[in-house]
Amino acid sequence: MKHLFMYCTDFIHLSSFLFDEFQGAKIDYSKQSTRDRIISIIADSDNIEDIKKSLLPTSNWDRFFSEYIHLPENFQEEWTYLYNIRC
Repeated sequence: MKHLFMYCTDFIHLSSFLFDEFQGAKIDYSKQSTRDRIISIIADSDNIEDIKKSLLPTSNWDRFFSEYIHLPENFQEEWTYLYNIRC
């Protein structure tokens, strides 16, 4: 069942889902339509932060949670350590 996906997700995969950086949309710079899309993003943006959010790789944590939950700098290291002692 799809609704059990996060419940059944292994601890380390959850870490990957939260903290690995990825680009919101895959960009193939060789395609004209992609270049047009990038130009459109730049033209429609009010500031550099909007452009960065649209084009630079970002983790799900930074996108959705970091504004509301503040973690210590070494949280990812502690998360990995916890995973290792669980195994």
